[in-house]
Amino acid sequence: MAIPPIRERAPWAELDTEGKQRRLLEAAEQVFAREGLAAPVPAIAAEAGAGVGSVYRQFGSKDEIVAALAVQRLSWFAREAEAALQEPDAGAALEALLRAVVERDSVDPVLSGALQAAFERPDVAPVRAEARSACESLLARAAGQGSFRAGLTSDDLRLLLLGTRAAESAAPGTGMRLLELALAGLRVASG
Repeated sequence: MAIPPIRERAPWAELDTEGKQRRLLEAAEQVFAREGLAAPVPAIAAEAGAGVGSVYRQFGSKDEIVAALAVQRLSWFAREAEAALQEPDAGAALEALLRAVVERDSVDPVLSGALQAAFERPDVAPVRAEARSACESLLARAAGQGSFRAGLTSDDLRLLLLGTRAAESAAPGTGMRLLELALAGLRVASG
């Protein structure tokens, strides 16, 4: 078996503020994946190759780290929803987006947990609003094309995704199954 190469990374002191924050968030993802969201800040610092004080100079608390991870996830969703709006078949684009979310949640439950833990924080609100707006636009387009029921909201999809996360947590692989069952009920029957 080959030994994986050691990843070269710049010394902490050579990083600018953005580089330090990026490294800390990457480290937090790794630590949270191993130890859960209850992992201590010193573990994140060690993973990043930084001191605990350095972590607190970049993020005032562990909750701020979790919120920053939630912002990353919501920003990803907003970008994906905006891209889906450019697709000619809004219903198919919506389904593809939801499948991508469930797939990502199934392999990356840490970020899903971070999103849930930080969802109502004021510093997450702007990107949450952006994601909601893009989602609402996609839902309206899908309903307007007649592929999905009218009246669906981003809150409805959030409930659905909470359900898929719970299903996935209970039994791996069931989140996607639940999504497919829900999509069958949300589509407008043709013919």
